[in-house]
Amino acid sequence: MTTKVKKPRKTREKPPRKFAVCDSETDPFVFGRVPQPFIWGFYDGETYEQFTDTTKFVEYIQDKDMILYAHNGGKFDWHFLLDYLTPGQEIMFINGRIAQAKIGECELRDSFNILPMPLAAYQKDEISYAIFEAGEREKPENWKKITDYLYTDCLYLYQLVSAFIDRHGLRLTQAGAAMKRFENVYGIKAPESSAEFFDEMRPYYYGGRVQCFEKGV
Repeated sequence: MTTKVKKPRKTREKPPRKFAVCDSETDPFVFGRVPQPFIWGFYDGETYEQFTDTTKFVEYIQDKDMILYAHNGGKFDWHFLLDYLTPGQEIMFINGRIAQAKIGECELRDSFNILPMPLAAYQKDEISYAIFEAGEREKPENWKKITDYLYTDCLYLYQLVSAFIDRHGLRLTQAGAAMKRFENVYGIKAPESSAEFFDEMRPYYYGGRVQCFEKGV
């Protein structure tokens, strides 16, 4: 007599969510004037696109099921897209910046929350912002410099975000990545605080410099 053993059904792994980066170039900052974007760049590791119209840029990203990062976007770039955000959604703010929001299928995130440093600390090309003024930026030689500058900004940001995701996954913040790393290294759940503990310790807590001089067990 033979017994048939039912084979377990193979589960199809969910593919990792795609991500891309973007950046905008705006009028130079002048007292009393609200700068407006005049060009957007988009890069997903394979395709680079530029848009001189914000609406066209939004139409390009809104149907993409991906995470789109902009560096310091929560305090700058995303504010130019407020009128395009999906109505009725909950927008996440962290330290006064838009950390997470959506336009259609596209999720907007601020890469500063995972990489809290200026892009120039990694790599950034130099350019004179005087050529960003209307009347100057249209000149062919200036437009070439601006578009090249925008492309390399997107490229450098993609390299940084890609390296972070390869190591930590699609974490929303650096703190969240650190907690997950703690759990993976020590095999225990990261300790959690409580409102009662916070209220008890708050009078004695002052923010300051934290530096690891030596690491180990």
